Amino acid sequence: MLEESGAELAIHRAPDGLGLFRLEVLVDGERVGRLKNGRGAAWPVAAGVRSLGLRLGGHAFGPIPLEIEAGDRVTVRCRLNQPPLHPLHLHAFWFLIAFAILKTIGDSVPAVDAFLRRHLVVELLVMLALGSLGMFLYFREAIRSGGLRGTRMYLDVESEAGGVVFREWIDPSWG
Repeated sequence: MLEESGAELAIHRAPDGLGLFRLEVLVDGERVGRLKNGRGAAWPVAAGVRSLGLRLGGHAFGPIPLEIEAGDRVTVRCRLNQPPLHPLHLHAFWFLIAFAILKTIGDSVPAVDAFLRRHLVVELLVMLALGSLGMFLYFREAIRSGGLRGTRMYLDVESEAGGVVFREWIDPSWG
């Protein structure tokens, strides 16, 4: 269904908490590409009425009918209500992983164990506190965005020729 007609479909995915999954873009049921978290891309499409579908993990969003004119550029900005983990939580997680590895080594090497006891106990407690703060901030944002009640996607579709085409939250279907 993709043809060189001068029309273009651009998709921009905002960073979200489902970054492990790539967003699959379907035009008229045909997969045209996949997007990583926080990335964007553009594809040539044939002019006319097209059906846009998006899939992320087990969630399918759409189909959304789009009328694309020859030479037009349709831009779709999508974001999920699932917030990404807070950076404090991620730093604390990696620190705890490093601490666990060093502790395992320290069980066999007394010098490493002495270093851990002397230098890293306070840092471990600080990272636990920062990780807890990061999780609190994450859950606060997840509650505020409705992310704990299920995944929803906000689509903002604009056409250079016709202005705003579609702007609303859509619920997924499983598929």
